[in-house]
Amino acid sequence: MYGGWKRRIGDLPADPFRATPEEPLLDDGACRGLPLGGLGAGSIGRGLDGAFSGWHLTPGAYRHELSPGSWAAVQWGGEKPEVLAAPNVRTRPEALTRRSGGGEYEALFPFSWYRFPQATLRQWSPVIPGRERESAWPVAYFEVTLRNLEPVDGVREATVAFAFEPPVRESFVNWPITLAHGDTIAVAQLAGGAGGFALGGEATPAVHVVSATLPGKADYELLGGDLWAAVAELAGNPTTAASPGDHPGLVVAARVELSRGEERTVRFALAWDLPRVNFGQGEERGWWRAHTREFGRSGDASARLVDVALRERADLAQAVERWHAELRARLEGWKAPDWLLPALCNQLSVLVDGGTAWVLSDSGTEEHFGTLECVDYPFFETLDVRYYSSFALLELWPRLEHLVMRDLVRALGQHDCTRVAFEWQGGAGDPGPPGQRPQGGSPPSEQGGAGDPGPPGQRPQGGSPPSEQGGAGDPGPPGQRPQGGSPPSE
Repeated sequence: MYGGWKRRIGDLPADPFRATPEEPLLDDGACRGLPLGGLGAGSIGRGLDGAFSGWHLTPGAYRHELSPGSWAAVQWGGEKPEVLAAPNVRTRPEALTRRSGGGEYEALFPFSWYRFPQATLRQWSPVIPGRERESAWPVAYFEVTLRNLEPVDGVREATVAFAFEPPVRESFVNWPITLAHGDTIAVAQLAGGAGGFALGGEATPAVHVVSATLPGKADYELLGGDLWAAVAELAGNPTTAASPGDHPGLVVAARVELSRGEERTVRFALAWDLPRVNFGQGEERGWWRAHTREFGRSGDASARLVDVALRERADLAQAVERWHAELRARLEGWKAPDWLLPALCNQLSVLVDGGTAWVLSDSGTEEHFGTLECVDYPFFETLDVRYYSSFALLELWPRLEHLVMRDLVRALGQHDCTRVAFEWQGGAGDPGPPGQRPQGGSPPSEQGGAGDPGPPGQRPQGGSPPSEQGGAGDPGPPGQRPQGGSPPSE
């Protein structure tokens, strides 16, 4: 009772409500799982089939693309390594074994589980009510619990490997990519201070960890056999740089021994330090993400993020579990239906993968928070649409809701006389009289520039998206609330 949303891994919905080809809408199907990432930190999506395929690391620039070099796999003794994903998920290398039967997926934000007979993977990010510091972290945990179910006595050795292929097609990626690794953490550093990615494992007296980098596709092929030996070999032959087209990656392996009937958990953390988020048609206006208050603006903090995240993991996991228990108790007291707990929790995931921006000015004295209406309508803080979700933000992170309301109040007295064209119906007109907050906040391409009242949450240039800017029309006098981006007839 009052558990998460569950579905068999590999049992995909029939997608009855897909967008049709003539509709200019993003639709990556019904296989999406809960996202990974913090508030305003950018997100990485892993489907309920176990595939890494969703990338929303820049607000308003969502991309659906399978990353075959990103996976988790388990190897028992001399058996072949087996990917913790559905049988149809493509991996690099192809030699990794797929399960013939599916497991079970469960989602209760921020936790999600991939359950198989001898292994369960729990993944999550520390998006925790009332804890702004950790909720801003661009990190994800992957905890694999192994079970020795062999009927005979004896010790079994198991290796868990986690590989991650950085999303090199993102616009912020600067080449070359510098690769480095230590004993337990591997790093891919982008050029020019753009940021970096790091993957690490938690070593204990009972869990041995080794990390390595994967300069290109050929190096992945080594992972199709003995996982521990392959990662150890790669660690002994480090490569310092990768070039475009090489498909570089990071890999960490953990090795344990389990007696008959024993369970043991190995833990990994993934972090991405992308300190600056840019707005404007030429991305010329930049703001700093919220996590830079703690980890700096140089873009080289991904390894430190992994280290801090692993050290504080236990406390953060308990905080999430307490929150779930308290919410569950409230619902039980109200005799609410079982489905309400996962509905309340899982809908919060839009604050992670919905294009949220939580930013600071260069001086650090100005702060803004805003969410996109959706990936198809890239407006920040479309207030009529976000009205009901604002109650969740107010209860769980009240100061962030205050930032949005503060910007709304500040915007009421502002007036922008720029005339605009409405691409939707091809005409030009006045989206509304002056002085009222437009229905659609400004899109990422309009944030923070001259003549623009500023970053997310502040009054936009007429409320229209990037494709609709630059025509003629009078947004109207101050004091009235326009239908942000609607044609004159509306």
